[in-house]
Amino acid sequence: MHALETIRHPRVSNSSLRSQWVVGRGAPQVVTKLAYEVVAIFGPTASGKSTVARRVAHALGTEVVSADALQVYRGLPILTNQPVEPTHLVAIRDLGDTMSVGEYAGLAHEAIDRLVDMYGGAVLSELDPAAAAAVHVNDRRRVVRALELATMGETLAPSAERLWSDATRRPTIVVGLELPKDELDRRISERTDEMIRRGVVLEVAEALRRPVSHTASKALGLDELATLPLAEARTRIVARTRRYAAYQRKWMRRIPGIVLVDGNRPVEQVADAVLDVARAR
Repeated sequence: MHALETIRHPRVSNSSLRSQWVVGRGAPQVVTKLAYEVVAIFGPTASGKSTVARRVAHALGTEVVSADALQVYRGLPILTNQPVEPTHLVAIRDLGDTMSVGEYAGLAHEAIDRLVDMYGGAVLSELDPAAAAAVHVNDRRRVVRALELATMGETLAPSAERLWSDATRRPTIVVGLELPKDELDRRISERTDEMIRRGVVLEVAEALRRPVSHTASKALGLDELATLPLAEARTRIVARTRRYAAYQRKWMRRIPGIVLVDGNRPVEQVADAVLDVARAR
């Protein structure tokens, strides 16, 4: 998994990024006979998208790029639910650093392009790298047209970089994980308890001994765990997370071209469903 073509337009707040995991192509072609270089997996918090993404990546023999606005920070792995396995764009910044949507997009595009290009990219990448990033290597008609334009000093590439639009920089299938509200609420409650068992209170206390940027301070639960008795902090975190998940579910359904998949089943079945969608489209 690797490739991030589907985040959102810069006008969308950083919090919207937290509903995404991005999966892309990069495995040997015998394994990844897909029409896409990128499989983008969206879902509300606690929907299990990181686990699904990891399983899909394993099936494709590739890697994952995280699109979580707060997982970029080191120092809060429990609170921000960072994956244990190595994942691109996770824990790459200190808590005192700021991270804008535009800056993140640049890093994500770079990571995706690097991973995809590891497996070759036709002559076009030398003549017109921007067009090569916008045209699928198997789309021979557009590759030929892009080569023609490149020899005339023109390009097929979009005139401006965009973080989100109907047209992605690389061929992308966008999948959303759907779960019933009561199941999502249950998972949120259980995950909050698990964070407490793992030592999130101590983690927050240690993190706040260092400078924390305005961006990093938005981590859900940071303020509650720092200022409230544990029982009250837990109640507020669960309530806030459930409200946030409700917002994410509504936002996800408005993504252009998204294909919804039932996420309320064993992870291996969800991953298989995502792969089926990617192969069938």
